[in-house]
Amino acid sequence: MESGVKKEDKTDLLPLFLQQFDESADQSQNEREDAELSRKYVDHRQYTDEEITALQARGQPVITDNKIKDKVEYLEGLERQTRTDPKAWPRTPQHVDDADVATEAIRFVFDRNNFPQLKSRVFNNLLVEGMGGAEVIVDKKDPRKIEINYCRWDRLYYDPYSMDPDFKDAQYVGLITWMDADRAKKKYPKNADKVDMTMAARRSTGETHDDKPRYADTKRKRVQVFEHYAKVDGTIMRAVFVQTGFLEEPAECPYVNDEGEHEWPLILQSAYVDFDGNRYGVVKRYRDLQDEVNKRRSKSLHLLNSKQMVIDKGAFDDVNKARRELHKPDGVLEKMPGTEVEIIQNLDLSAGQFQLLQQAENALALTGPNAALLGQGGAQSGRAKQIDQQGGAVQLGVHFDAIRYFQKRVAQAVWSRIRQYWDQEIWIRVTDDDKGQKFVALNQPVMAGDAKAEALKGAKIPAEEKRAILQQIAQDPQAQMPVIGPDGKPKIRHAVAMMDMDIVIDEAPDVINLQQEQFTLIAELAKTRPEIPIEAVLELSAIHNKKKVIDLIKGGDEGQPQITPEMQQQMQQLEEVGLALQEKEKQLAEVEKKLQAESSRVMADDMGLTAQQSDLKVQRAELKAQEAKLREMEANFRAQQAETQLQIREQFADQDTKVREALTPQDTGGEEESANALASISEQIAKQFEQQAQMFATLLEAVSAPKRVSLEFGQNGRPSGATVTPDVSARKSMN
Repeated sequence: MESGVKKEDKTDLLPLFLQQFDESADQSQNEREDAELSRKYVDHRQYTDEEITALQARGQPVITDNKIKDKVEYLEGLERQTRTDPKAWPRTPQHVDDADVATEAIRFVFDRNNFPQLKSRVFNNLLVEGMGGAEVIVDKKDPRKIEINYCRWDRLYYDPYSMDPDFKDAQYVGLITWMDADRAKKKYPKNADKVDMTMAARRSTGETHDDKPRYADTKRKRVQVFEHYAKVDGTIMRAVFVQTGFLEEPAECPYVNDEGEHEWPLILQSAYVDFDGNRYGVVKRYRDLQDEVNKRRSKSLHLLNSKQMVIDKGAFDDVNKARRELHKPDGVLEKMPGTEVEIIQNLDLSAGQFQLLQQAENALALTGPNAALLGQGGAQSGRAKQIDQQGGAVQLGVHFDAIRYFQKRVAQAVWSRIRQYWDQEIWIRVTDDDKGQKFVALNQPVMAGDAKAEALKGAKIPAEEKRAILQQIAQDPQAQMPVIGPDGKPKIRHAVAMMDMDIVIDEAPDVINLQQEQFTLIAELAKTRPEIPIEAVLELSAIHNKKKVIDLIKGGDEGQPQITPEMQQQMQQLEEVGLALQEKEKQLAEVEKKLQAESSRVMADDMGLTAQQSDLKVQRAELKAQEAKLREMEANFRAQQAETQLQIREQFADQDTKVREALTPQDTGGEEESANALASISEQIAKQFEQQAQMFATLLEAVSAPKRVSLEFGQNGRPSGATVTPDVSARKSMN
């Protein structure tokens, strides 16, 4: 049913998606009711409420001999016993070396998601309800984290017009999630109003998909959220919505398959599909026979416990009392004299029911796992047991083919996610290696040193020489440079995006018994025919890691790569380069030793110069202190000189006055002598003051004149001392 709605008209997609879900729910109602009934039979609920009421009313025991559960559990145990792993096979010769890496990558994802347990749950759904599935998605926060999630069968819906067991012809599929309204609003905060509107919307009658009821449970306040995938206008669209609107707008599904085509992540599988497109499992085949076994056993036991009487009227005073006594093991019946009483045991009817019970049990035993597979074949020869087991295993191969195909599709989806999202270097752990843990790198750049080391692995040269060459490679700075390919880009080891692989799964369970039989025949034949190689016997065996054992028997040299002339030339060049590097290392060591000695001597000289510089700083500080003291003395002297000159002038003035007053006019000649004497005295005093001033000026000039520092050098060319002298030339220039 191809829709005519364009993918651009996103607002018109909600009615379409709701209509598709309603269509699926309505047209698959009978199918889902039948699936629920099968689940009840497995869960030991094989009577209806009306049947139980009727049996209890007649006193008939309600007996359930649940042989269906035994068969289902045996099939589940056989599935667990015959679990297989996926394997990648190269499509082209250039990807042969990458096949094992691709296999380990898929198994790594399987191990992280506990896929064997998930597959067993899906297998249980195939047996009982007839369909099941899982989704293969990536984490939104870390796309390199691939998740495989189990999907409950009653939370899946699909196109009812699909007829293929793998739903390849479906136009839409979907997954239902019931969650609390608060959680839904927290997960989709921008569309919280749509969650509230859905809670207030209509309610529907309860059915398989319901959390009860269909769209919303107002008591618990839980809402039904749909994750819908549909083919719209040739494009696979994905949307998340509730009844009243989208929580995530429709968009093209981001996942692509190995061919580059978009696909939905839901992997659905059916066991059987009838003419009307209804899915069902093996339990439906067992239900009628199981009903017959239960009811005939119950009826047979009821007839054995039931007795009838034929009596004359009036034979007993109290007929009800006689009836009660009749059913007692030690009951006593007292009849009236002259009357007849005949007791009917119903043994013939009980025997007939028992025979029919045996036939029903035999018919049920012949369907599905037979007595030989269940270990109930009785005393038979080994060959007869093998034949019975092969017959039962061939019938089981139909059941196991579906789960094997489901596993293959999941592995293909995982490989598609790996190729799409693992675009950076990533390391995976290999857990099934008998020698311990091993790590494998994907999308790893190839370094020049690694390429040379790998080429050296197969070389038939002594181990010591190999180690020496490897050490030379490790010391070469060019070894850490990536190898550039012919396209000008760095080479990548195990680039998953470029790997072209086919994913396969091992064969159905019937091959196991056939393989065991062939191995037994070859082993017996090898005892009398020594020319039969042991490798052929091991190839037919089921031992673990038989390939490794066969390789060890054949010898390790066959798988070793041959050394080409080009490789020999490269190794010779590496050896020559290594010798040259060793000579260079010796020369560098000598130069380094000389440099260290010279550095030590320079450091010692620097320490001596630093000490001399410290002494010069101390001397300069002392000279500055002395200069400051002399300047202070000069200032004091000038102050005293000025004061003394003032006193002398005052004394001269007084003495001159006294002399003039003492002289009379007639003593004119004496006055002239006195003046001359005073002038002589003043001249002497002035000379003394001038001498003192000259002395202080000379002293001040010696202190304040510029200094010259003379450095004395030793024989090594480094300063060994310093002398401080006045710089006369500088003083003259200053003057």
